[in-house]
Amino acid sequence: MSKSDRKQQKKIERKKAKRKVIIAKKMVKSKDESSFVAIDAEKVSHYPVYECLVSREILDIGIGNVLFSRILPNDKIAVIILTVDVYCLGVKNAFYRVISKAEYNDTLREQHNLKDKIQFAEKEPSWIRKLVEGSVSYAKNLGFNPHPDYMKARMLFGDVDPNECAEEIEFGKGGKPFYVAGPRENFTQQKTIINQLTRVCGEDGFEYMAFIQ
Repeated sequence: MSKSDRKQQKKIERKKAKRKVIIAKKMVKSKDESSFVAIDAEKVSHYPVYECLVSREILDIGIGNVLFSRILPNDKIAVIILTVDVYCLGVKNAFYRVISKAEYNDTLREQHNLKDKIQFAEKEPSWIRKLVEGSVSYAKNLGFNPHPDYMKARMLFGDVDPNECAEEIEFGKGGKPFYVAGPRENFTQQKTIINQLTRVCGEDGFEYMAFIQ
């Protein structure tokens, strides 16, 4: 092999080595990010609170969305979005994800109409937790369990103390449970809910708005 050929060969080897280092760094970063996404809500609950939002009319119409998020390393956001029925059923739906800040600000906020400041209000973390856990407790007393994913999602609250919220939050309507049938609840489900309320509250102990036959 000539001197010029050896130089060319070394040059090629240096490029290959440099490329391997770049690929290795990317793989480590990808692995770290994927494992970080897999961290459960309890393990990220000590990071700073990022945003707390709630549907402005949730206490007036009985149902709405709640968002609670924390800012994590690597420009990630841990977020829960809950559909909360404060009149009767508690947490009807629960969503928990760890996503990029860009995805949070663009995709997620767009999907859940969170960019509409008219519909959502900012609240203190203690108020959010008091509302959510109070609705769950109220519903359980009536015989209704929260959405299965709620048990994981609630871990994100971490050490937020609901007792720091001095505001009284009323559950039910006019001192009674008030069941309003959702669009995804069929006649059988509506009847089951009404029967359960009848057993717990008696025929005159609750109100409902449903579409059962």
